[in-house]
Amino acid sequence: MLPSKDGLSCTECQAPCQECVGTADQCTNCDPKSGKSFLYGYKCLTKCPGGYATSAKDGFTCQRIQEDVVPFVFLLIAFVASLSIGIAKVFKKNIHYKNTQIAIITSICLANWLFLMSLTVKEEMWQSSAVLLYGLASSYILNAIFFILYLSVMRQDEYYNKWRETRKCRETLLVVCALLSSFQLYRIAFQQLSKVIKLHKEEQAKADPEAAAKKSSEPEKLYTFSDENSVKSIFNKLTIIMISCVLFPVLIQNVYNLYFTHPGRQLFWEDCESICITGYLLVMMVFDSYKKTKKIEFQNLKRATAKKDNAVLTVTDGAEEQSGK
Repeated sequence: MLPSKDGLSCTECQAPCQECVGTADQCTNCDPKSGKSFLYGYKCLTKCPGGYATSAKDGFTCQRIQEDVVPFVFLLIAFVASLSIGIAKVFKKNIHYKNTQIAIITSICLANWLFLMSLTVKEEMWQSSAVLLYGLASSYILNAIFFILYLSVMRQDEYYNKWRETRKCRETLLVVCALLSSFQLYRIAFQQLSKVIKLHKEEQAKADPEAAAKKSSEPEKLYTFSDENSVKSIFNKLTIIMISCVLFPVLIQNVYNLYFTHPGRQLFWEDCESICITGYLLVMMVFDSYKKTKKIEFQNLKRATAKKDNAVLTVTDGAEEQSGK
């Protein structure tokens, strides 16, 4: 009961309050028969919210859970991995820093999401668990899509198969790692292959300049490793899908989760780590995708201009031959 303003009568507390203070709906004790017997602040709930448990003193008041937390484990691993790749790049020039870093950080990010999902499931935060599961599943679906494309199209390429003959173990390891981590790893093989193709074309040009010039004027087959820009376009499209449909939704969900936890929980620190790693990965991918898109546009323009000039020269040569006759 709650005393009235005049102090002469009593007002009943509003259900499910058994006792109240100030107003009828500000509970200080809950009615066990109502089904909402747990006191959280001045409200009666069916159970304590995530990050809270019943007090050992009275058995119904919700109090914050304090855990022995280990903060920034995944963030530290990501930092050490990035530093190691940078040091390796200094001593070994053929390491592709950006692509390797994106792939390694993606692996660490996915491991962080998996651990974070286990914590949200434990706390029955089903919305967060669903978004994290969606992020993990979407990442591996993108990896699988590129793997199918790789098997059905790229392995049909003449240059690629020649390059692959002496690197089968290395290529198998690369494919497995790409499936488990990120399709960005395929960029490493592609860049190395591009060098082989360029050297091969240079050797052909030196051996038979006329045949090489004729071949360069012919349209190349689309979606093979021989056509660099087509493959780069596929990488960029999948990267844009990864940014917009995977990383961004998970990042938003991580920020949202912070409102339902506190620094005394491991869940809070895992959310913070996920925000940092996912945000860093998102920025890297956006920058990399933008840079490569601009490069592809420039190369396509350069190629179109070269073909146009070549066609003009062919027409001019033909006209000169006709006039000479």
